[in-house]
Amino acid sequence: MVSERTPKVLTAEREFDAGDWISARSIPAQGKMPLLSALLGVLVGVVGVSFFAFSELLRNFLFGSVGGLVKSTEEGLESRGWFGTLNALLPDPDPANPRVWLLALIPALGGLLVGLWFKATRDTTHNGTEAAIASFHNERGRFQPGNVWKKFVASCITLGTGGAAGREGPIALMGASMGSGLANRFGLTQRERRILLVAGLAAGIGGMFRAPLAGGLMAAEILYSDAEFEPDVLIPSTIASIMSYCVFCLNFGWGSLFGKVAADYQFSNPLELIPLTGLAVAITLAGFVYVGTNRLVARLFERVPRLIRPAIGAGCAGVIAILLYLISGPLSADGEPQKILFAVMGDGYSALDVAFSGRGLWWLFLLVAGGKILASSLTVGSGGAGGYFAPSMVIGGCVGAGVGILFFQALPVDILPGGLVPTEDSALAAVIAVFALVGMAGFWTGTAKVPVGSVIIVSELTGSYHVLLPALWTCAIVFVLSRGFKLYKTQVATRRDSPAHVGDFAANVLKEIRVSEVLGDLTGYDTIQEGTSLQQILSMKSSRQAYYPVVDRDGRFTGIFSLNDVRAVLDSSAVWQLLVAADIARRNVMTVHPSDTLADVANKFETTNYDELPVVGDNDESRLLGIISRRQLNNAYIRRVMHYDQAAKAEQAAGHPSERLPKVRK
Repeated sequence: MVSERTPKVLTAEREFDAGDWISARSIPAQGKMPLLSALLGVLVGVVGVSFFAFSELLRNFLFGSVGGLVKSTEEGLESRGWFGTLNALLPDPDPANPRVWLLALIPALGGLLVGLWFKATRDTTHNGTEAAIASFHNERGRFQPGNVWKKFVASCITLGTGGAAGREGPIALMGASMGSGLANRFGLTQRERRILLVAGLAAGIGGMFRAPLAGGLMAAEILYSDAEFEPDVLIPSTIASIMSYCVFCLNFGWGSLFGKVAADYQFSNPLELIPLTGLAVAITLAGFVYVGTNRLVARLFERVPRLIRPAIGAGCAGVIAILLYLISGPLSADGEPQKILFAVMGDGYSALDVAFSGRGLWWLFLLVAGGKILASSLTVGSGGAGGYFAPSMVIGGCVGAGVGILFFQALPVDILPGGLVPTEDSALAAVIAVFALVGMAGFWTGTAKVPVGSVIIVSELTGSYHVLLPALWTCAIVFVLSRGFKLYKTQVATRRDSPAHVGDFAANVLKEIRVSEVLGDLTGYDTIQEGTSLQQILSMKSSRQAYYPVVDRDGRFTGIFSLNDVRAVLDSSAVWQLLVAADIARRNVMTVHPSDTLADVANKFETTNYDELPVVGDNDESRLLGIISRRQLNNAYIRRVMHYDQAAKAEQAAGHPSERLPKVRK
């Protein structure tokens, strides 16, 4: 129970405090959470803009200007505003002469800097989304002090030096930490702190990835591994996500992250579900391998000194990228190494650009996916400050593109989903684009357990809502097939399993039952007449009753006393023989009414510390109806829970249609 705080009143004796203008007291109760969510979205958006700019400018300089390994950041962002101006100041890259060896050297040096940073700041958090989920469930929504700037610096180093990770994890943790800090600043309750934590997480994802709707939905969904939502956070999360999105797009331009993809696709043939089912199986296997590789790498690095873990992990990831790049040469028709394999490092979105344009070979896409699984696991599993979202998008998209090409070669084109793509209007290009989109949604569903959020975020990333039905079908199958593994270990199955909801469901059960429903169990008690002497009371036969109602000659309730009250009188009064029941009865006793819920009764027990309370009429306090005890309260709760459990088992049992559920007493 959270007691309602009494607002302080300004008086002449109290000096004016400017904090009164920005305190929770100054915000109406109904508008408090929406206003704070909007403020949080703006703050997270500003941090997200700075985070993106610093990390991308560093990456463009090291791997573009120096290494000649990338052309530029997302091309739509390059020519706009202040970011485009700053990016234009960097020396032009030379893609014709890439310094491939920098793929291993720069990430290794960046990993060493991250290790030193962790040691200097004593930061113990790694994957941001995992830490945010753990804080919501187990830490009452609290974080280590200074989480925002610690993660900001570490993530800029990891991503700026080419680590095979995404921005989702860092910005999720920064946003969640800011939400928690804002709640502390305004003196909010523990529950409200948790809500703002999730709203901050949503703001980070919705702004950074230009997906405001998906940001709100995913934040409410990613806390649990089953098909479960956190309903209280949906509105605050959506508000924060929209505000962060607006801040981000005001700086980097509007529109989706990847532009329009498969814009004219329409589902028109149910037979398309057949190859999509095959894609779902392939995506599930890839997700299983990815999660298993992450777990294995994390266990192996536990034996390595923490200072050098990120350097070894990122360096090994770079070596894998170099080896795959060199291996692709002999396998290619022209004998040249394939630059698409540079996508094994960094966010890897260049590989998705190839898939969405309808180009590429099936074995190259699968090679990128396999390399990304290893590189991402090594980068994040060794302690690098990055997330899993970008690698998951690349892995899922490349697996989808590769499988789509194989299906195109083996199946009739009429049963394959397809649509126009930006660069060429060919059947194969259309199939690659659609399969890549659906693969992205399916892979994130299987690993992160967010089926609804996955469908929406892929649609928002690509500006294409025409693939909703194929994506829903694939994600549903992947979600069912992938129940045995999950990427985020701190997820719990349902709200019932979360420490954040301890007591919620028990209280809900008690609120369902009214005292009138259990009145039949509250009889069989003894009453005492007001004129009964204490001597007669002591001579009564022993009873299991702890409290005795006192009634007048007309049977009207006047008070109650306990055996402890009798003992107290015996010890303190020398004339106890002259006392009667009316003398020792408590007159101002808290009573229970038939219209009360058992939750109300539980609160009264907590307030009074009584073990039994009298039940009286709703409109007549002198009409005694029964005595309710803590034991009877517990029995009523247990019976109702057993009823629900039995009903749930009956729902899951494969019985004959004519079978009837046995009646269970509520």
